[in-house]
Amino acid sequence: MEVWIDGEDKEYWGIELQQNIDFQIKSQIINWFMMEQQTQMRSEVIKHINKEVNTQITKIDRPIKLYEAKLSTNAKTFEPGNEIGDNILIGSEHPYFYIGITSSEQAFGEYKLLVKNTLGPSSETQKKWLE
Repeated sequence: MEVWIDGEDKEYWGIELQQNIDFQIKSQIINWFMMEQQTQMRSEVIKHINKEVNTQITKIDRPIKLYEAKLSTNAKTFEPGNEIGDNILIGSEHPYFYIGITSSEQAFGEYKLLVKNTLGPSSETQKKWLE
């Protein structure tokens, strides 16, 4: 039986990027996601995906894609936008974004996980986008 994890979050459900610098690029965000200290968070991501798409995966791959998160036409939910390039700074213009999650050993497809972006320590001018 084939297992698919295609899908995406429409609403924010709890994963937050705690930036320790003002802006980060894709590789830094992926490194943050894969840090040993984030093992519990990745376990929560697996539980979330299993619940959302009714699967039983137990592991995920190192992400390789990030996507813009665009407000839907009703301005209450999000939908994935364009893929974010390698050297694009992910800051105040991306208050939310998606990480593409795959599990190549256990499932086909990609689940787009919605992540809330937070400000770095010296981002006084950026606080306005959270208000």
